[in-house]
Amino acid sequence: MEAEPVNQSEWSRVFDVCGLLRRTTDGLALKDDKEWLRYVLREAASGMQSSVMWAAETESSGPGGTGETSKLARYVVAADAARSDAVVALYCLDFMRSEHLIDEELAKRVDEQLTDVEGALRSLAHRLRGDG
Repeated sequence: MEAEPVNQSEWSRVFDVCGLLRRTTDGLALKDDKEWLRYVLREAASGMQSSVMWAAETESSGPGGTGETSKLARYVVAADAARSDAVVALYCLDFMRSEHLIDEELAKRVDEQLTDVEGALRSLAHRLRGDG
């Protein structure tokens, strides 16, 4: 039997960042006109988590590798979707920093984690596609 194309620790990193984003949004003191930022960050965290869970639920089906091809395609889609959500969160975080809506040390820590997971997801998608 062939090894899984995605290591569980790769998906675990996404869940860790989702938790960090949720904890961060819970602690934000935003005025009503900036509350949309909390919503967008929470949606990005939920989107990342949902993408990974969708891929993890995939079971091989069908004879002759069809299921493995389908599973691989779902992993690529999930990695790309989760990466896109991480990028959205990074844009929001940059805006919040520029508006001084978040503590700079916290912003740096969240930015670092998001940037790391975004890069890891980009690499994962490329690896699964066979382009790198």
